[in-house]
Amino acid sequence: MTAPLRVGLIAGEASGDTLGAGLIEALRRLDPAAQFFGVAGPKMRAAGCEVWEPAESLAVMGLFEILRDLPRLLRLLRRLRRAFIENLPSTLSSLRAVSQAFFRADNEAAQLKHLYELYRQIQALNSNAGLAGLSHITHMSSAVVALLKEIYEKPKNINSSSIRTIAAAVDFLGFLFEKGTLPDQEMSTSKILVVDDDAISRRAVVYALEKAKLKSAHVEDPEEALQLLEKNDYELVFLDVDMPNMNGFELCAKLRAMPQNHKTPVVFVTSLNDFDSRTSSTMAGGNDFIGKPFLFIELTVKALIHVMRSRLQGRRPD
Repeated sequence: MTAPLRVGLIAGEASGDTLGAGLIEALRRLDPAAQFFGVAGPKMRAAGCEVWEPAESLAVMGLFEILRDLPRLLRLLRRLRRAFIENLPSTLSSLRAVSQAFFRADNEAAQLKHLYELYRQIQALNSNAGLAGLSHITHMSSAVVALLKEIYEKPKNINSSSIRTIAAAVDFLGFLFEKGTLPDQEMSTSKILVVDDDAISRRAVVYALEKAKLKSAHVEDPEEALQLLEKNDYELVFLDVDMPNMNGFELCAKLRAMPQNHKTPVVFVTSLNDFDSRTSSTMAGGNDFIGKPFLFIELTVKALIHVMRSRLQGRRPD
């Protein structure tokens, strides 16, 4: 059994109270067990929201009133954050239960049912993390929500690669839950290398990275890639498996011999036709696979997982 959906809401004026009440009623029609809490007005209270502070308490004007009420507002923010963090273990347990049900489903209808539930829960997680000011969880969950939405709307994209990415995303959210409050990270300072001899595939990877504001260098020649790897410390490398003269596995082996990149995460890009057999074989020094053709947002999620994990574990490029 999954935990009930808990959604934090903040309304600071009458229009927000009206919109909040409408949202509560709409979500209750989808999930009668859903719970709501936060800063609310009379309409939201009547709709069943647990009121931590009345909406009018946020109606402050002028510098004097802001300064006067700042301690109270900061206490409210800390309360929201504390409630969110205290609920993280049950949230993670529920996410894992739903994701496992999705992975085990043996028909499309069952898959879509569990996929929608997973989407719904991570969307609520994203909203609550934003209210609590937990930017890492907000950033990651936002990308996962977009991935789940696209797969739900296009079920043909349920395959070995996307299932692997969803599983990794849920596990990584658990990793972020354990870390709690963390300093913000600037993704635009990323150093990623993309190596693929096919121009269209290479551009697709770069575009997907740009959607997450992740900067990358990209080359088609494995020998040129080796030169870059010898001179630079990268946070993440995407390697096409099938390249002439030197394939991705061979390039990865050479990369692992370099002191500055021997721990750099490597994601192999391979055909979906070969995905199952290649992921069940040795990783050849790599950390992950993604099957092509891939969804842009799937590669975005995978890149965020590896870059954010690497940074949180203390590894940044020079």
